[in-house]
Formats: sequence, C-alpha cells, structure tokens
Amino acid sequence: MNYKKYKILYYFIKVLGYIPPHRRKQYGGLLGLMFLSSFLETITVGVIAFFASSVSDPTEVLQSRYIRYVHQYLDEDFLSSPGELIGTLSVLVVVCLIVKHSFVMWQQFWTIRFSGAMEGIFGEKLLNGFLRMPYEWHLTKNSADLIFAIALRKNIASGLLGAILQIIADILVVSFLLVSLLIVQPQVSIIVMVCLGGGAVGIYHVIRNRLDSVASEVLKYRKSLHSLSTKCIQGVKDVKVLGKESYFANDFLSGAFRLARLSGTQNVLGGAPVAVLEIIGFIMLTSSICAMMLFMDYSTASVSGTITLLAVTAWRILPAVNRLLQKFASFRNSLPNIELLFGYFREIELDQNRTIGKSDTDQKEIIKFDKELQLKDIGFAYANGTKVLNSINLSIPMGTTVGIIGTSGAGKSTLVDILTGLLKPSKGSILIDEIEITKHNTDSWMHSIGYVSQSPYISDATLAENIAFGVGHSKIDRANIRECCQMAAIEFLEDLPDDIDTEIGERGVRLSGGQRQRVAIARALYNKPSIMIFDEATSSLDVKNEKAIMETIYGLKGSQTMIIVAHRLTTLEKCDLIVWLEKGEIKMQGDVEQVINAYDQMQRKSA
Repeated sequence: MNYKKYKILYYFIKVLGYIPPHRRKQYGGLLGLMFLSSFLETITVGVIAFFASSVSDPTEVLQSRYIRYVHQYLDEDFLSSPGELIGTLSVLVVVCLIVKHSFVMWQQFWTIRFSGAMEGIFGEKLLNGFLRMPYEWHLTKNSADLIFAIALRKNIASGLLGAILQIIADILVVSFLLVSLLIVQPQVSIIVMVCLGGGAVGIYHVIRNRLDSVASEVLKYRKSLHSLSTKCIQGVKDVKVLGKESYFANDFLSGAFRLARLSGTQNVLGGAPVAVLEIIGFIMLTSSICAMMLFMDYSTASVSGTITLLAVTAWRILPAVNRLLQKFASFRNSLPNIELLFGYFREIELDQNRTIGKSDTDQKEIIKFDKELQLKDIGFAYANGTKVLNSINLSIPMGTTVGIIGTSGAGKSTLVDILTGLLKPSKGSILIDEIEITKHNTDSWMHSIGYVSQSPYISDATLAENIAFGVGHSKIDRANIRECCQMAAIEFLEDLPDDIDTEIGERGVRLSGGQRQRVAIARALYNKPSIMIFDEATSSLDVKNEKAIMETIYGLKGSQTMIIVAHRLTTLEKCDLIVWLEKGEIKMQGDVEQVINAYDQMQRKSA
C-alpha cells in the first residue's frame, strides 16, 4: 500500500494492531453507537422538518400521504385536526430531542473514556519501551525529546482513533440525511450533494498540502521550545551563575513568536472550510428556491415544505461536513506527531526482535555471587566504531574492595557500565562463579548490584521513598529503611521534621551534596546487594565531605564486595586491590601502594 497516499487508513490499521483485542471490541461497540446516534439524528431532523411544515400549512399536511399512512394503521380520528397534528408533533419533537441528546451524551461519555484509556495504553507502551531500550541507545537520544514524545500520546488517542470515530459518525449523519432527502426530494437532493460534496472535496484538496507543511514546522518548533525549556530548568544553576537568563529567554521568545505565526496559519486553514461551506450552503438554499419557483412550477406550499426540509437538513449537514473537514485538517496537523511516535515504536520493536528473540519462552536464570567475579578478554566499542575497552582481564573474589583509577577517557565509566549490565561487551565475557552473564540472567545480576553514581537521581518525594526507589509507598520496608540509613551513616534524621517521611525536594535540593550521596548509598543497600559499585561517588564533594563519605563506604568493607572508581588516589588507600586503566587497557593492577606510586609518578611526569 502507498501509505503516503492513504495515511489515515495506514496508521489506523497500525494502531488497531497495537491495542489489546478487548479494546478493539470496545472500539467496534463505539462504532455501533455512532451508527445508532446517526440514525436518531436523522429521525429527529425528519420530525422537526415535518413539524415545521405542519405549522406552515397544517391543512395540506393533513392531506399528505404520511397522515394517510397513520390513519391506515392507527385510527381514522387520530390527527384529524390541525390542533391535534401540531400538538402531537410538538410532543414528538421534544421526545426525539430528549432521546437523541441523552443517547449522544452517553455515547460521548464512553468515547472520551475510551480515548483516555488509549492515552494510558500508548503512554505506557512508549515509556515501557524507552525504559527497556539498551542504555547505549539512550546515550544517543535527547531525554527532552523522549519526554516530549510521551506527551504526544494524545495524538494517537484523540487525534487518530477519536478523529476516525467522529469522521465515521459525521459521514453516517450526512449519508442518512442525504438519503432521506433523496427519497423525499430527488432533484433538490442532487443539488445538495453536488454543492456540498464538491465544495468539501475542493476545499480539502486545496488546503491538504499546506496543512502538512505547516504541521511539520509546528512540530519542529514545539520540540525546540520543549527542549530549550527542559535545558534551562534542569540547568538553572549554570544559567544563573553565567548570567544567561536573557539569552535563553530571548531565544525562547523568538521560537514562540514563530510558532504563534504558524499556529495562526494552521488555525486559519483549519477554520476556512466552515466559512466557505456556510457560503455554499446559503447559495444552495437560495438557488433551490429560485429553481423551484421559476423552473419546476412548484406551489408555494410545496416550496415552503421543501425549503423547510432543506433548511433543517442543512442545519444538521453543514456542521457535520464542517466537522468532517476539521477532523481531516486536525489529522493532517497531528500527522507529523503520529509519524514521530511510530518512528519510536519501530525502533522499540526492532530492538525487541533483535535482542529478545525467543527469550519470552525461555526460563530466566537466577544468578548468585558467592565466590568470584571474572572479566575475560572484555572489549567494547560503540556503534560508530569508537573503541573504548580492549582485552580487560580481571578477577574479583567475593568480599574484596577494588579501586579503579585512570585518566579521563581511560574507560573507567564504560567498564562500570559493563559490570552493571547497562552495556553489553563487544567481545569477551563476564563470569559470576563460573556462570556467564547472558540475556537470560542479566536482570538477576543487575538486581544483585548496589550502584552509587557521581550525581544520583533524587526524586521529589520523601526520604523513605527515595531510599526504597521504585517501591510502592504501602510496600516500603520501614525497618529496612532505618537499617540502611544507619549503614550509610545518615545522621541528619533528627534534623528532619518528619523523620524518614520528610519531603526532600526535587533533586534533593533540601539536602547538602554529602547528604545526597548518603541517601544514594542507603538506596543501593536497600535491596541487600551482593556487590556495591561506587562510580566516582565523591568526585563532586569537597575534601571534608569526601573523607566522611569514604569513611562510610569503607565502613562496609568486609560485609560487601566493593568496586570504587575515584579520581583522588587518597580515597583508594584502603582498597585490597587497585586497577589502573589507561587507553582502554589495564596498565597495571595489584598491590595498592605499588600501583598508586606508579600512577602518581606518571601524573607528575605529565604535569
């Protein structure tokens, strides 16, 4: 299929393939409700038109074939006078309106509820997909773009599925009304079809390409403004220190003005069909009157009845056709967003097909660290070919404290990412008690690791929720929280107003740098890991705080296997083993004092 020509159908089929089977049945049920709603709309319009004709000329209506049908099947005395006719039709109009609007509100309730569920389903699909993508993939992406993409989920729920429902509903309304008009007044209905149909198709073709172009530009500027806002807010400290508030504010304003102009154009293009079709509708109405009076030799009463029917039909058809064009325009506006989302879906599916394969049916392996961790001939290169590690061989007995040193770019952080399972080695293997780490036991291995980074993420939540990160509030082991706080030497609990239930602010703004690191250590200890990894966990601290944190870390020595990456040699003096990385290879490993002295001499020569 040439999807560029039939984009609505193409993406509609793709979306249906993504949603669960029971949700597809719900969608089919909503389509059925749309059909009934359109049928009720047609009946209501017919009753209103008949009521208007009766008020205009009740005597002629009493002699019409419709009233004869009533007399034939009910009672000759029923609807025998103008008063009875108008009174009965008045009640019937009110009943039809009540039934129709009640049904429409009920149908809209379920439609909106369904759209909300779809937003949740596709938002979860994106978030879950992003979180399961390889860590190396995340290194190539802008986090602001991923957050922006998740926010676009409404374009699938309302912009596509909801739009399709509305388009089908309006097509049904227009079809029912035109068929009814065709039965009552064939000649007049042909005029309506030609005028409205030709006008709608013409307008759509004129604005379609321009809408696509403007929508792509709007998406580009919205992404740019979102990225700029995220960068400024997350880096507010640097922005203020460097005095760049005006620069970023002006940059934002420039993009916002351009987006405003594009949005104005988008709005005009989307609203143009309404004005044009209203003009076409009025021309159609006046032309029909002139044609019936001058060329068709209609009586005044016939013209009155026909025009009443035509006016009431147009009263319902014109808004429906307007909505149709607006939904088509809305879809064209949402199309770049939908294409962006499906681009991410394709990346997620490609990764799942490549890395998971048949693992869904394979039994997951449980791995335990009781004896020794071994790295055998480990090498790593990024997808662009940049080599970072080459032939790393290392043995770490359980209970050992290992320090890793090296200049910037030596591969320390990459080695840590491989140890934690975030990155997969390009060659070589990691063995835990002679069991190789594979895709079937990586999750088990990662769950046995406690990791503390240089800049740990602290969420806007309580101290307890930050330590038991990713655990529901009701499931937090509070006794374990206090034990971890004690092990991490969190001595500032008594200064917190609500103890472990104190809100510590986004990124831990209510804590000092040293306190944040202690929270990160307590978090790493919460799941009772077999091995602790400290990736330059003290490099952002002053000497005093670094010394205090290192005392806390070394307080765990003996009870934990620890790997400590540090840039200050003095912080590694209590390690059992030192590994010196240089240009992606182990330059030296062994006795602490010997390796530190050699590394120190190298630094002095470089200086």
